[in-house]
Amino acid sequence: MTSGQLVRVAACVALLLFMLDLNLAQDTSQVRKPPVILKPTKQQTEYITNGNAYKLECKASGEPKPTYQWKKDGQILSSNAEITVVSKNGDLIINKFLPSSHEGEYMCIATNAYDGPDGLRRTATSMAPPIRILELVAEAFTNDSTVARVGVEFEYLKFECRDQGKIQVPILFYNWYSSSKSDQIKLDKRLYIDTDGSLHFTYLKTEDEVPKTYRCGATNGKTAIALGSATSLKVNTASSSGASDPIFQYSNTGVQAKLFSAAILECFFSGYDPASADKVPTVKWFDDAGSEITAKSNPTKYGVSDDGRRLTINNVQETDEKNYYCQGITTSKKTEPEAVRLDVVSAPIFLKENGAPIDLTLPEQSNAVFHCSTRSLTGEQKPDPPKWYINGSPSGTHNSPDKYQWSADKKTLTIMKLSKLQDIQCVQCKVSNNYGSTWGDACLNVILRIKVTNDPSLRQEIKKGDIVNLTVIATTDPSEQLTYSWEFNNQTYDLRPPHVTYNKDTKEAFINTSLLTQQEYETIGGVYTRIIKHVHETLPVEMEVVLKDGPIVGPVVSKGGVDMWIIGLIIGILFLIIVIIIIIFVVCRKKQEGDYNVDKKETGAGLDPEKELKEKGFDDYSRP
Repeated sequence: MTSGQLVRVAACVALLLFMLDLNLAQDTSQVRKPPVILKPTKQQTEYITNGNAYKLECKASGEPKPTYQWKKDGQILSSNAEITVVSKNGDLIINKFLPSSHEGEYMCIATNAYDGPDGLRRTATSMAPPIRILELVAEAFTNDSTVARVGVEFEYLKFECRDQGKIQVPILFYNWYSSSKSDQIKLDKRLYIDTDGSLHFTYLKTEDEVPKTYRCGATNGKTAIALGSATSLKVNTASSSGASDPIFQYSNTGVQAKLFSAAILECFFSGYDPASADKVPTVKWFDDAGSEITAKSNPTKYGVSDDGRRLTINNVQETDEKNYYCQGITTSKKTEPEAVRLDVVSAPIFLKENGAPIDLTLPEQSNAVFHCSTRSLTGEQKPDPPKWYINGSPSGTHNSPDKYQWSADKKTLTIMKLSKLQDIQCVQCKVSNNYGSTWGDACLNVILRIKVTNDPSLRQEIKKGDIVNLTVIATTDPSEQLTYSWEFNNQTYDLRPPHVTYNKDTKEAFINTSLLTQQEYETIGGVYTRIIKHVHETLPVEMEVVLKDGPIVGPVVSKGGVDMWIIGLIIGILFLIIVIIIIIFVVCRKKQEGDYNVDKKETGAGLDPEKELKEKGFDDYSRP
């Protein structure tokens, strides 16, 4: 191969690498958002009549625009003669509902995808809360045999609603009929139908013995009335019509109610009270503290039926699980309070803090932490450990431990060292207990970090007349909008610090010291901080300005992080200590040596200086 050919090959390779890098840059600079489910937002149950058409809707946001799939009992559905899956708008159409084929649990899956520069297709998948589909049905009763009942006038009697067929409705209503659907028995305060459909006679009357039979009927208000088995009645005349004391006959104690639903408590007393207008016992309700519950005491929380036998507790909370008390009252006597227990139940509940997984948007190289912590209601079985899904697929050993790390109790998932190219995705967790399952879904969006593309010297030593360059320019993910602010010597400025010229369009910032007075010039020294941020990241850029020909105003920080005035103070104290030590040393030395004693020296040499002074005085010497 000639040198010219080698040059051309090298040029082609360089061009290819440049294009690959360009494609990668273009890819990561695109706005990407994983799908977020907008509808449905909670678990629900839908009832469909056999043979009817029905449509389930699913909507999600995301960039690129997501497409949709549906699962039934964990299996992906495809369009066929019975159902139509619309991948573009998220609709699932059941053309003709067949209970044997279409009852089950449905989940919507929203996915957006793109092709990376390496040719690999990457997706992010979010899953909606499950929707349970059931047949709307109230079947005919299974037995049409007649049961004969005999009662006594003024005494209590109960008819059970027997041999009910399959009843699967959101709300069920019971009524009683005299042989046919067109002959509904008129209820008054003497008669009561409980939530199981049984008919209670507070006391019997001879006219209750009808020539035809009694039949209970069930409906949800939409389906046809299904009549139950027949019951005949014979009423024997009482020997006397005297009053009878109230007697407790029935309650639905131990009734279970789901959290946040409405609970119905029932209590029934027999008795005959000729002194009262209605001739039946009055029923009153009390809480566990002994306070009477009425519709007026808290109308949004409690409801009491006209006959007093039914107490409705709305929006049931965990604290509502307790005993409630009913009491039968006539003009002559009161019964002892009867306890009616309410049991509040629930699927696992996400904790308020670090409970359900939430959507995250994080810059590259961050770690994403998702939580899935739940609890059961007080006294109930603890939830099972969470089961995790990555983009709708069960997690397992196939997930890289360097990327996906779970806590020992499986309640926390950490996704390590995020990359916009690789890690935009959704995660799900499912937690179950003996009352049901709770589903959590959250998506992770990874964005480019804030990157400074232009910044000046971070330490500028200047003299009067110089230009101080404070221009800082940055870029970030195209989905985010950058904002800029200033700090100067620990004080925040929304627009600009003093004496700084700033162009908000070009981000150019500088100080022209030649335009400043000497006094103004001496105030510009210090640390300028340019704060660049968006919702998900903040980046500070610090620039120190040092005046070489003037005092530094503001907190000038040494490289070691200690203020210069502190260092000066320490040096001054050390110098003062050294001077004091030298003075003390000199004084002590002087004291030790004393003055030079001439008299002592001469006497020691055999001379008598005092005598010589008296005899000779001072000799006079003349200049030669």
